[in-house]
Amino acid sequence: MAVSYKQRRCDTCGGTLELDKADDVYVCVYCGNRYERTESYDGQFSVRYAATQALRALLDVDSSLGHWDLVQTNLNDCQKIDPSYPGSIVAHLAASIIRVRFLMGNREAVRTDLAQAQADYAKLQHPFDPQVQDVEADFYDGLESSDIRSLLISVFNTFKDDERVAYIRNGFNAGDIRTESAAGDLMNRAFSTEDYRQIDELLQSPAKLDTDALFTRILDEYPEGQQKVDNVCTVIVRGVNGQSGRDALSSYLMSSQDSIETKLGITTGCVGRGVIPNGRALASFIGAAYDESRVLSILAAVKGGVLNDEDTAAVVEALLTKVGADTMTKGLNALAGAGYYLTFAQKPMVAMLSRDDLQVKEKATAFRAICGMGLPGKRRQSVLSAYLDVPGGEDKPQLVDLLGEQIGAVSPMTAENYLVGNHADGAVKPRVLAALLTHVTARESLKLAAKRYVASGGDSGAVRDEVVKVLGEEGLVRSPDGSGTSGAGSGGSAVAADALEKYLRRTLGTSRYEPQMVDKLMAPNMRVTGEALVRFLLQAPDEGTKASKASKMIDALAGVPEHIMTTVTVGGHVVEAPILQAYLIANHDTASTAQAILPLLRRLEPKDNCRVTCDGTVVRFRKLVQSGDIPIPPSTRDYCASIRMF
Repeated sequence: MAVSYKQRRCDTCGGTLELDKADDVYVCVYCGNRYERTESYDGQFSVRYAATQALRALLDVDSSLGHWDLVQTNLNDCQKIDPSYPGSIVAHLAASIIRVRFLMGNREAVRTDLAQAQADYAKLQHPFDPQVQDVEADFYDGLESSDIRSLLISVFNTFKDDERVAYIRNGFNAGDIRTESAAGDLMNRAFSTEDYRQIDELLQSPAKLDTDALFTRILDEYPEGQQKVDNVCTVIVRGVNGQSGRDALSSYLMSSQDSIETKLGITTGCVGRGVIPNGRALASFIGAAYDESRVLSILAAVKGGVLNDEDTAAVVEALLTKVGADTMTKGLNALAGAGYYLTFAQKPMVAMLSRDDLQVKEKATAFRAICGMGLPGKRRQSVLSAYLDVPGGEDKPQLVDLLGEQIGAVSPMTAENYLVGNHADGAVKPRVLAALLTHVTARESLKLAAKRYVASGGDSGAVRDEVVKVLGEEGLVRSPDGSGTSGAGSGGSAVAADALEKYLRRTLGTSRYEPQMVDKLMAPNMRVTGEALVRFLLQAPDEGTKASKASKMIDALAGVPEHIMTTVTVGGHVVEAPILQAYLIANHDTASTAQAILPLLRRLEPKDNCRVTCDGTVVRFRKLVQSGDIPIPPSTRDYCASIRMF
């Protein structure tokens, strides 16, 4: 049975007919009768074809109205055959709207075409009812091109004709779009109406897309979530310009309100596909990511060679100033491991050392790791000097001492500038100065500065008195009582309880250390800290009586914690361990001296296979030794073997 395009009712029951596109037949929604579509019944094949071809030709028209002759030829055919046919009217309407869009700079032409479009639209019946305007509905049913359907949806959206838009959209799939012009029109329409499902479908279409524009709009307008991440990655695969993609991604990371999870997914996907944000954007992301796994996952995706020097510097600054110490160290190691040459500017380094959210030990560990990455000696000095200018609290002396250990010989100019020029530390200044002077070896030039300070001061009375006392103890000026440097050899005067502690801090690791002076300073009332004991064991030369000295110092330990912990660098690895384990792997003594010292240390640390930390990872000491990563000195190999460490 065949049915005319004008016949939209069932012959049997009078029910409504709907088009089954799969079989190209009309089906009654009530009784199920099927009717073939036969175009010859109403004589409309030629005009229908001309109208369809006019719409198809419109898809190829560009802003210069190229290919318009083909459009006009088909419109002329429509006029000749049947100008009242709805398809003819719709084709003329679409042509006028297209001209209006492309001729916006020509006000007269726009006025003419807009009037023509309004006249054409008025020829259609309103409101649209497919049961009443069955010929027009049949024309839309026959449009198998999604590109033409998309064009008409845009046209009728111009007139806010929701009924026709809804009818034409029925069965429309953006994934079937094939032309660039239809794809661009659909993209703009989908974003303006927030119909994001059509963006998902459009990305699966074979059409050539304006991927740069689409990439930017998805980042800026598409709702956050996994689908957004997937779409961004799909657009990149289809081709995004590297520089425009970099700019769009950078802007997104710095301004978007998306969740950190969505940003992480997008950034990882982009970086893995070669679209790299600039350094400031990557740094802002690192600052917002706040936990180790997120920061390290994105840095792992930044392969070597994709960041320029400026980008790398910005990322380094973010790691120094915005994340925890462990994440900081691992992140810097990840960049270095990827082949980046890391430079550490003074300002972010000082900012890291001044952070209130990090413990002294964390700051010192980070500084040690950075030094291990090749921080030049001059830069270490300048960082220390700049940090000294920052007003500090109670933990500043300890940090200065730990920094001094990594610098080695602190410049006397650094100490002089702090002594004479810094008056912001207040009551903590004497202790900071004492810690600083411990690492100054060239002292002659300091004596003149010390005398100037005594003569002029600059600090408050109490602070000044304590500073002068420190200068006297360090031998830079005579003590307030006129006796010169305090300590042994001062005409038989009593040795201060902390004299040995100060001497060790000042001389260990320098040519000024004398074993005989240690013997002289070992007074009955002496007090030694665990830190001084560790430094003596690992830095003092083995001159035959080292074990005896160590025994006396252990007896004089003051306020000993349950474990005396220290950090040593062995074989390029940073190990945090109790004093016994640290000595086992880092001593420089002879075997006989080590054999005498080890039983003494067992009194302080009875556990052999305790937990230690190597490069930030907690591990049992036996496992660390057995790994072979840490070389065991000859002096303690036999002992380690006797307690089954191998």
